[in-house]
Amino acid sequence: MNKKRSINLLSDQLGIISTSSDFDWIITENLLKYLDPELRQAAIAVSIPHWFNPEIIKALCPELDKKSDILYQGLLNLPFVKPFGKRGCNIHELTRSQILNWLWENERNEFILLSKRAAEYFHNRNRYPEISEFVQETEYYYHLAIDSTQTRDIQSIFQDLYSNSQFEKLDFLTHSLFELTQTNRLPEKTKFYICFWKDEIVEHINQKNKVICEENRFINCQNLKEKAKEEPSQIHKIMFN
Repeated sequence: MNKKRSINLLSDQLGIISTSSDFDWIITENLLKYLDPELRQAAIAVSIPHWFNPEIIKALCPELDKKSDILYQGLLNLPFVKPFGKRGCNIHELTRSQILNWLWENERNEFILLSKRAAEYFHNRNRYPEISEFVQETEYYYHLAIDSTQTRDIQSIFQDLYSNSQFEKLDFLTHSLFELTQTNRLPEKTKFYICFWKDEIVEHINQKNKVICEENRFINCQNLKEKAKEEPSQIHKIMFN
């Protein structure tokens, strides 16, 4: 397809869009369409995790094992790929969302397979010494949640964190997995558990803040009383002027 025809086709597609989502997908689709087939395959695969590097490309696309370094360099040149610290790179969030939506609607078995491979990869939490183990563990559960046979494991990790009073980790995990509840990709039970524990942690944070406010109020009253003993005239001014 020559360049002029490609522009005309894109123009025709843009002329029939009805929503901003349609527009976003047409742009994404046209960015992917003219890539080398293997680079396109890699770009779609690495949209599954939140970041990627040559090692992750190997894990998600074992058939491209020997080309992972070359494909990684090719992905770096794409306009929707950006650096992601020491972890490697990631796909721009809007583009990633569009690719995942397309993959789920059109190649669901591939989506599920890639998610399982990602879960297997991130199950080893010692791959990135510079990243906390729990961040890596969260990425593991993020991909595991898609699998309807793993609902019990998802519930177990929430319950364990709550029982051990690891509320910061529970907050991080529920916040990370809540992204998935905005899609139709989760098993209903898993979606219920994520929403339930998100509400629980919000309630816990509210109660904690309430206790902190009460403690601060008590401390302020105590300080005021101490000052009243030392400087009664000054306290009288504060309270009545």
